[in-house]
Formats: sequence, structure tokens, C-alpha cells
Amino acid sequence: MTTVERPLRCGSDDSDIPVGLGRDRFPTSSAPIEVGDQEDFVLSLDQPRNQRRLPGAVEVAVRYRGETLLKGQVDPEAFLDDLAKKWRNLLKDPSPEVKIGSLLGNLYATVLVLRRSGVTLTLWATQNGVLKLVCVPFEAALETLEEFGHAIAVRLPADCSAVHAWRERLPRDRNGLATVDAQLLELPLSLVGRLNFEPVTDPRDLAFPGDLRMAARLAYVSEINVEVLRVALDAIRAHAPVDTPALDALSNEAMAAKASDLDELRKPYEQGHTVAKWVRNRLALPEGRIDIEGMLRGWGVAIEDIDLGTSLIDAIAAWGDHGPVVIVNRAGKRSGSPRGRRATMAHELCHLLIDRSGALPVAEAQGNRVRTDQTVEARANAFGAELLLPTEVAARTLRQTGDIEMAVEELMNRFDVSLLLALRQMDNYDGDTGGPLPEQKMEIARLIEQSKAGGIDWSRSWR
Repeated sequence: MTTVERPLRCGSDDSDIPVGLGRDRFPTSSAPIEVGDQEDFVLSLDQPRNQRRLPGAVEVAVRYRGETLLKGQVDPEAFLDDLAKKWRNLLKDPSPEVKIGSLLGNLYATVLVLRRSGVTLTLWATQNGVLKLVCVPFEAALETLEEFGHAIAVRLPADCSAVHAWRERLPRDRNGLATVDAQLLELPLSLVGRLNFEPVTDPRDLAFPGDLRMAARLAYVSEINVEVLRVALDAIRAHAPVDTPALDALSNEAMAAKASDLDELRKPYEQGHTVAKWVRNRLALPEGRIDIEGMLRGWGVAIEDIDLGTSLIDAIAAWGDHGPVVIVNRAGKRSGSPRGRRATMAHELCHLLIDRSGALPVAEAQGNRVRTDQTVEARANAFGAELLLPTEVAARTLRQTGDIEMAVEELMNRFDVSLLLALRQMDNYDGDTGGPLPEQKMEIARLIEQSKAGGIDWSRSWR
């Protein structure tokens, strides 16, 4: 991974930037390429009308949902390579008419994909099918995109709909409400008014309202009632900021020790497992039940149980101007049970350890839909499971008992975890030897699906 410390800039000569990079609202002549079911990041490349046309249409809008990666449905390198190949007849040479120029220094991208993860923007680009990755601060990238937009706008007719959309991208009302560019934060007037947000004078301020940040663990991606958000924010605001030197020190140490393991190119569950193993070793945690709530409280993290009136949110970890605090929803799908609550606490610990410097704003929503970074959430899920029950122990227990039901019962009692977590940790073991037998793997997979559906009939289990 390459981290760019300086803000990205356009070239000094605007003529080098004829390719438009902007919102997907800009009209295109070709249909968007859809991968996944929801938008995660958007790229729009649109050749300006006053430039020499290339053969064919140089227009594409790419929507991609990171969650598909987590499930192994789409490989990013293969996806981008395939997309690049389709462009090669149009973009054989990085000519001044089509190059993105000095945006990435000497890298001329035939395909450029932007993905926001908290306060960081990841730029995935391919050159001749080779994947490149650059991470930049979101605000710096936003400034660069605006420079692109301005450079493009002056080349288009003043009455062009794209120019109008560009100029109206940051509408303000008398209370200072705004829609941040590229819909990175879009809160309707009715929602913001009911949530009692403080007025802002600059639309850019809405990208990071104060220094309050949170990570919400959602049972499902779904519509969240405005009242639920209000209750959650009120609960967070009731907690004054506190110093957590021990947690901060562990967080810094974990980030430094595991920097390479948090590489965007690694699968989220691999990141979570690796960091959890490091934490267990660093804290010399016992091979057995750990007091996750006691650990959090010992570091100065406040824990408050409330009823949010919905099962869609299990817990919220917040920090910055308030907290750090973990708001646990008594009505949560997972957090409503004692063992599910423990898994939720371990999940939130991951956010507090490695996500505080780059998490999403406190209320990033589209309409009243709470948005979460699926990579971050998958990493936290894997971290929490591995912290509570190491996969190596789960596999060893199954190997020693030779019986799935007996192994699950022992793990549940010894580590105080749910049946589903015990099964998944058996299944997640990735060692070269000592894992479940092929027939056991098949049965574990069936039991996982049966457990998720509501219950397990052990009479059908493999023994």
C-alpha cells in the first residue's frame, strides 16, 4: 500500500485534465456497470464535448459494493483487470486527451475507482491490468475532485445540465444544511431538524460534525427510524469525554505492530483475526472465558444499556467529543442475549482499538438509512469472534472430541460464546493441518445455516 502524505493536485496546466471526474449524476451515453446490490463507491469518467472524440464512448459509471468482496463474490483485481481490458481499444495510449495526468504522479490510469472508508479515500487504479492502490485523506481527495470539476465545468457550455448539477452540488439553507459532494453525507432537512444538529456555516463542516464519531453494529442494513437515531445520539451526548491512556497506548501499539495486516488488499476477516491474535498475546489472555466488559471498563470505556426500540442495531461505539462509550441495545438481535452481548462488546473493542482514527462521522446517513463501512464491520466481526474463541482452539477441540455436538457444547461453556460463534470458529480454521474433516466441514456448514434459520436438530448431526 502506498500512502500519499501530500494533498493530491491536478496538473499545473488545465489542458492536461480533459477527462471529467465527478458525480454519477452527470449524463452518460452508456448504462452503468453494476456489481453488487448497493453503491459503495462511484466513478464517472466523461469525455468533454469540446475535446477530440476517441473511437467509441469514453464514458463509464462504476458502482461497487464492498460487501460482495467480503463474501468472495467478486475479486477486486480480476474485476478491475476485466474492466481495463474492455477499455484497451479505446485507451491504448495515455494521450493528453484521456490521461488523468498528475493526479497519481507518473501513473496514468485507464480505470480509476474511488472508495471511501471513513476519513480515508482509497484509489484503486489499473495500468495495463496491473492493480495500483493509493490511500489519501478524504478531505484532500475531495479538494482534488473539486479542482477536476472546476476544470471540466469551464470547458462545457454554461447551460449544460452537468455544469448546473456541479454548481448546485452544495445547496445551503438558512440553517446551513448542505449535501456534501458525491452524496458522502446526505441528510434531509426533516431528519437533521429532528436530530437537533447544530447549524453549520460551511458545507464542508458537515463531513465531520465536531469530533464525535461512532460505529454502529447493524443486525441488518435497513431503514432506521428517526426516533431511534435521536435516542442513540442523546445517549452518546450524555457522556463527557474522558482520557483513556491505557486504551490509547494499546491502540497505538496495535496499529504500529499490525500496520501491514490492515492493508486494504487483505480480506477483512484476515485483518480481524490477525489483530485479535496479537491482542490476545499482548495481553496474555487466558485460553478460556475472558471478561470483555471488565476489560473495557478497566480502560475507562463507559458502557450503557438502553432500549433503542429496534432490533436492527446491536450497539454503538462512540468517541471524540463524547466517551469513549459503548451504547448497548437491549433489544438488539444479538446484544439482547448474554452471549450475544459479549460478542457485541468484543466487536466494539475492535472499533475502539483500530478504527478511531478513520471511522465514519457520527451520523452518516442517506435519508434515514444508516451507512456502515462493510469492510470495517467484517473486520470487527472477525476480531470479536477470534478474541473470544480462537479458531485454533475450536479446531483442536473438535479434533480431540471427534464429535461436533460435544465440541460445540464444550466451547460454548468454556468460552461463554454462542452456538453459532462456536460453529463458525470451527469452520474458520485455516491451518494446513488439524482442521475439520471434509465431511465435518459439510456438516458444520449445514449447522451454521440451520442455526441462522432459527434452530438446530442435533439428531441429524454428523458424529
